[in-house]
Amino acid sequence: MLLRLKETLKTEGTGFSPAEFLKEYPKAFKECITVWKIVPKTMLHLFLIFTPLMFFVRMCIPYYVLYASQVLGVDEIQWAILQTFNSITFYCSLLPVGKLVDTFGRKKPLVLSSISGALGMALFLHGNPLGLYAFSAFSAICNALAFTAYPSLQADLTPKEYRGKLLGFSNFVDCLLGSGALLLGGFLYEVISPIIPFLLLLATMAFTAVATAIFITEPQKKEA
Repeated sequence: MLLRLKETLKTEGTGFSPAEFLKEYPKAFKECITVWKIVPKTMLHLFLIFTPLMFFVRMCIPYYVLYASQVLGVDEIQWAILQTFNSITFYCSLLPVGKLVDTFGRKKPLVLSSISGALGMALFLHGNPLGLYAFSAFSAICNALAFTAYPSLQADLTPKEYRGKLLGFSNFVDCLLGSGALLLGGFLYEVISPIIPFLLLLATMAFTAVATAIFITEPQKKEA
């Protein structure tokens, strides 16, 4: 990276020390908040729509294997095969999904990702052996679509000099909420019902598909 990569932004020379870090932290946080006044409103809509979705995704992640083994009766070998099938589908989908995002835009693949995720979740909860393989496929396609279309649209909407601040703020909020999501998921799974976290995620995916279709518009002029 030192030999080949060239910086495209104008950099500022600053020193680094624990004291400098603490001094700059409030300033950095303020700048990350201010950036939302600069980026298009669609970027704010994108953040507000997908942040709750990521909350419920994080809430459910640790409990898929528990629900599969305790409720659906899936054994270790079958679960390993399902995860392998999921990985194969995901990696095989990346190239056609990338072409799809560049050909048809970012919005339609984002809507399709939520629909695919909701269908997969419904099949997972049903627990049919064949349906679990369909769940693995739909889940992988959902991830491939979302992980390709979302950052592409985010880059289209955000001037390059603000992308670091916006991404830093988004990751900060995502990790902060994710900590609470794990606690909530465990409480719902153990105290109320194992199916509740997944039903909430299913409902959120359906809402995300509708909200994306209504509130997200692709920019006529993409940021460089």
